[in-house]
Amino acid sequence: MIDDEKKRLSFVRDLLEMTMPLEEIIWGLSALTWDYEGEGVEMTKKHLERVLQRYLRGEVGESDIELWANQVEGRDDVRLEDNAESLMGEILHELANPLLTQPLDRIRAAQLVRSLA
Repeated sequence: MIDDEKKRLSFVRDLLEMTMPLEEIIWGLSALTWDYEGEGVEMTKKHLERVLQRYLRGEVGESDIELWANQVEGRDDVRLEDNAESLMGEILHELANPLLTQPLDRIRAAQLVRSLA
């Protein structure tokens, strides 16, 4: 695996897990090409659930969730968990597009967490 691919996959894992400030992750990913041909990193329902739980605990706000979902949605280097692609895709779309779907609030976040269980 070449260094750029290792760097990319590391940043993608950081993105999915929100292990560092989003701005740092976005900056790191922006230095790499958008297109990706490899297998990528699998995003699981647990990733979504953990991010929503952080929102419910007040650790991140609505704008953080929207930014995060926009960065995840449609990436070639992220693949959605088998047998959950449709549900996860719908949730990511909703979180990334609150003006087109519905704004995120505590009630909706709790509903989404339950749907992922």
